[in-house]
Amino acid sequence: MEEEKKKKEREEQTKKKMEEKKTEEKKKKREEEEKKKKSVEEGGKPEKNNSSVSLTDSTLHRIHGDIRISLKSDNPDVSRCLTALDQLSMVYVTSQHVQRHSELVATLRKMRYYRASEAVMAKASMLYNRFKNAFLVGEGEEVVSAAFLRSLLQEKEKEEQQRVERLRREELLDEVRRRMEQLKERKRRDDEEQDDEEQDDEEKDGQKDDEEKDDEEQDGQKDDEEKDDEEQDSQKDDEEKDDEEKDSQKDDEEQDDEEKNDEEQDDEEQDDEEKNDEEQDDEEKNDEEQDDEEKDDQTAGRGNT
Repeated sequence: MEEEKKKKEREEQTKKKMEEKKTEEKKKKREEEEKKKKSVEEGGKPEKNNSSVSLTDSTLHRIHGDIRISLKSDNPDVSRCLTALDQLSMVYVTSQHVQRHSELVATLRKMRYYRASEAVMAKASMLYNRFKNAFLVGEGEEVVSAAFLRSLLQEKEKEEQQRVERLRREELLDEVRRRMEQLKERKRRDDEEQDDEEQDDEEKDGQKDDEEKDDEEQDGQKDDEEKDDEEQDSQKDDEEKDDEEKDSQKDDEEQDDEEKNDEEQDDEEQDDEEKNDEEQDDEEKNDEEQDDEEKDDQTAGRGNT
């Protein structure tokens, strides 16, 4: 709503200015006609303004040539172009000048989209609008009012500033989007690199796990072999123990046999001793009996005597 009100106010102001301009132009026409009449009455000839027109035309031609040369695609000279545009802004033009220099107007229209320099875009847009207003407002050879042009230029400058700000914002947004895309691309690449690194780490971990499993299997085999060796050793120990037990049993048996033999020998010796004792006792008894017999014999012989 506020923008519509502003637009209406601007339109009313432009209409008022147009009316003021027309009244000023009518006054100038009347004054010029009066001057011409006076000069005719005095017997002179009416003055011509061909020299000023040709000078303005040559200036416009020269400036147009400078602009086209400065904006060559192979080697553009922005500073020279801005200087030419500043010179062009100092020239006051009429609607007929605009008609005669349609190529300059077309060049200014194209330069409004010259993205290589925002200053060139702004000045070209301002001058293009000025020439367009001069063509629409001006009539005949009258010069456009400086005050009117100034007001129009101020309005157009505001519009151009807004447009430039909008373009800047768009460029900033494009730059932000581009950087965001770059960040996303970098993040995607970093994520891919991280995924690749993680995959490599997982593969390495898998290889390590496989190697550890192989080592564990080898260690298990070694443990089994050691267990087998231990079992064999234990079997050998058991066999040796059995052999020792057998040997101990044999020794015990031998000892028992020896003890038995010793006992038998002892018994035999005892028996022999007892026999010997008995024999001795028998012999002693016999000797005693013999002695008794002898004594008896002696006693008998003594009795006989």
